[in-house]
Amino acid sequence: GDRSGGGTQPPESVLGELGDLSREPVCVCWLLRMPAVPPKFDAAAAKALGVPSGPLRGKLCAGQCVALADGSEVRPEQVLRGGTAGEELLLVDVASPSQLCELRRHPLLSADRLAALSAVVHLTPAAVAATAAYRAFCGALPAAARQLLLHGSPPPRRFAFVASARLQLKLGALNSEVFPPPRGLACEGGDGGERSELRRESGGADLHEGEMLTRLVLRPLERAGVHREEEARLQRWVTSAGCQVSLSPAELRSEVGALEALRSQLRALPPPLLEPQGSWQAQLRSLPAAASEATSGEGARAIGEGGAAEAEAERHAARLKALEERRRAAARSAAARGEAARRAAE
Repeated sequence: GDRSGGGTQPPESVLGELGDLSREPVCVCWLLRMPAVPPKFDAAAAKALGVPSGPLRGKLCAGQCVALADGSEVRPEQVLRGGTAGEELLLVDVASPSQLCELRRHPLLSADRLAALSAVVHLTPAAVAATAAYRAFCGALPAAARQLLLHGSPPPRRFAFVASARLQLKLGALNSEVFPPPRGLACEGGDGGERSELRRESGGADLHEGEMLTRLVLRPLERAGVHREEEARLQRWVTSAGCQVSLSPAELRSEVGALEALRSQLRALPPPLLEPQGSWQAQLRSLPAAASEATSGEGARAIGEGGAAEAEAERHAARLKALEERRRAAARSAAARGEAARRAAE
């Protein structure tokens, strides 16, 4: 593109392909090709066939047939073992059915190319994936290709940081007013019904619902597939102290039950410490809502309460500053007396 004018301008041909960018978001789909695994040369098989060491073996490794001194011919497949073509992975993320139509017409997604796919990862929003056109697209993909759906909602009580969520759940059980319960992961797609319908209407497609810690393995071939063994760590895991813990409600209730004394102390906290109910910070944050519902006098009283709390905090800081100044003055006086006594002794 033209680099003049302080920036790179995209070619007009690219802009023409993108169309009107103001109508819908531009999405990018990826076709990833892994490098091929070359076959390994079987030296024992070559020796048994009478292929001497040297250039003839090099030609066989390069895929060429060779003729031996006795007139026999050795083909590469007789001495080469293993080797696979590079796996191909398609990442699909379209924002509308019209973009899906454009994707299906793309030259890189010809029938031969689709037949070579090893896996497909669907990042498409649930609203688009639930359409009949998208279900037909999933059903048209090769049955041998594993398809991973990543647009649904996670199961209930699913958290990204399980140890922190467990601590917050225990604190919330002690006093939910002081310690609100943690929020689980939220994702569009409802309760997963769209994914179930997609699996049901996609024929014999190999569809899998991707969750946290789900792994899609392409190599090594003996382990290729969708692996879910790590998902158990989201529900039960081993702490740094070697203890097995989980998010089981019964287990949490058992541990919290041993802290009844702490529960009673939290209940005895004065209302100003319960930030959601009575702190001046909460009153300040609720001023806009209060002003629309209360009279001007009530609003002024709320402001006055907040100002009084701020004034009290300023007075407390001033008292601390005065105490620090007196401490420093006493230290200076003691040092002066010590210096005077030293000089008198001299």
